[in-house]
Amino acid sequence: MWAAYKGRVEVAQLLLEKGASPNITGQYSVFPVIWAAGRGHAEIVHLLIKHGAKVNCSDKYGTTPLIWAARKGHFDSVMHLLVNGADVDQEGANSMTALIVAVRGGFNEVVKELLKRNPNVNMTDKDGNTALMIAAKEGYTEIVQDLLDAGTYVNIPDRSGETVLIGAVRGGHVEIVRALLNKYADIDVRGQDSKTALYWAVEKGNCTMVRDILQCNPDTESCTKDSETPLIKATKMRNIEIVELLLYRGAKVAAVDKKGDTALHIAIRGRSRKLAELLLRNPKDGRLLYRPNKAGETPYNIDCTHQKSILTQIFGAKHLSPSESDGDMLGYDLYSSALADILSEPTMQPPICVGLYAQWGSGKSFLLKKLE
Repeated sequence: MWAAYKGRVEVAQLLLEKGASPNITGQYSVFPVIWAAGRGHAEIVHLLIKHGAKVNCSDKYGTTPLIWAARKGHFDSVMHLLVNGADVDQEGANSMTALIVAVRGGFNEVVKELLKRNPNVNMTDKDGNTALMIAAKEGYTEIVQDLLDAGTYVNIPDRSGETVLIGAVRGGHVEIVRALLNKYADIDVRGQDSKTALYWAVEKGNCTMVRDILQCNPDTESCTKDSETPLIKATKMRNIEIVELLLYRGAKVAAVDKKGDTALHIAIRGRSRKLAELLLRNPKDGRLLYRPNKAGETPYNIDCTHQKSILTQIFGAKHLSPSESDGDMLGYDLYSSALADILSEPTMQPPICVGLYAQWGSGKSFLLKKLE
């Protein structure tokens, strides 16, 4: 046992030839082959097996020589054990398998050899993590691809409800996110705090991941436990590029958080003209300027409390109606005023053509009358 622990090949050889038992155990039921495998003494592992050491023995926690060798990435020891019939699916301490510990250590070559033995790639550790979950969180792109090629399930959540995709997004691993999306990872699962992969990508401010996830048609209105949609979060972060991406994919400007604030409340309170312009790009969202939050504030009122009005910069200096009592339920005063300012500009010369394109019943005639 001491020779195996210290890596003394000649001493071990001599003792074995003189009849020393290769399967004696010491403290914690540790066999000599376990010591040799865990410390990377491949020659001694080979020697012990040749003299009858049990390849699938285990310590008091159930951890085998293969798990010990894989845990440290001792490739030669792993190979000696595999060639001699080591059980790739035996579980050790904390429900760890050889594959899980090899992945945790990022040992690509060991992982490849284990996968050749067709292990159960969907086994989990005590926290519910599969090998794929661990690789995705750690950013081991090559290992992730090997596991996906081996047929591992992509939608097994851990004990906290996080999916492999969410783990990859939180880690900022773009290539892994793409690989998982290509394998139809479920994009709408809510993990911790009811956050989806899309929400996490927004929170991380990663435009590339947001764009990739949006191409898979996720639910853009899925809320967190604080009732925040991805659009509300992006607006709070003042991330103009992500706000544009979400709006292009149909995210609703009318969604509200737990305070009753829309993205428009947040943009105007934050004095961001660019964000306000983006959020008001669709004329029908003009009505949201007069929608109160739980405190009774409207985006219009918030803007009025500031000396320099954002809305006047966007729509011109004409009067903006603070209420909808005049029948303008769509908030079209803003748009007719802005267009009228352009058309009545003295430098404008006819002929001028104004085209309005919208669905039937959306208020084109109403807007034209206001414009006139």
